[in-house]
Amino acid sequence: MLLHNAMSSMVRFAGLCLVLWAGQAVATTPVAASHDGKVLAAMEPFETLAETALTRHGKRIESAYHAAQANRAGARALLAEAHAGAFDVAFKRLDAANARQDHLEESLAASELYKQLALSLDGAAGAGALKQVNLLDYAGFRLSALLAAAAPDWQAIAATVSEANADWTAIRQQVANAKLQARMDDVQRRLAEAAARRDPVKLKPVIQQDLDLVDVLETYFARHKQTAGKPA
Repeated sequence: MLLHNAMSSMVRFAGLCLVLWAGQAVATTPVAASHDGKVLAAMEPFETLAETALTRHGKRIESAYHAAQANRAGARALLAEAHAGAFDVAFKRLDAANARQDHLEESLAASELYKQLALSLDGAAGAGALKQVNLLDYAGFRLSALLAAAAPDWQAIAATVSEANADWTAIRQQVANAKLQARMDDVQRRLAEAAARRDPVKLKPVIQQDLDLVDVLETYFARHKQTAGKPA
């Protein structure tokens, strides 16, 4: 399934909390810890909307949209100007999509808002792989929405898969667990193969496997906070 079930959502939330705690614990300064903590909290409403918009629950989608709206000013204030501009553009897309009840576009716009915040995480300040792990989450959200379209945009899918592979490559050597590293390598390979073949049947379950492994990575880096950010 493209969407997480209730239990998976609870696990993802718990994993995000663990990453938040880990990022705060190892940041080199209180300022860096505070910034990353605020960014992670600001990302949550957009993650919720990106997932909820792909359901058919109109009331839940509208509730998630209003939560994202309420989060707008606070989230933007955390961004550097370069990311703030992209954030504004994505929010205009989100508002327009909501007005015409285009829920796929809402999900894509929410994913983009999540990405701009993820790019603002200060991984260099002791947060290690925090930025890349959240960008892998973004890729999963975006792929889910792109594949849900009646006529999937395979060029956009291929570009997103390539982006995810680059983010994984950037942190791969920080994963000392050989089995976890091999599992993510395999998922990235199968994502690329399914995208290249334009095979929605094969791509759909691999996207879910990718999202599930991102949860595992979140927990891994939280538990290895002393070495996250250093080569294994």
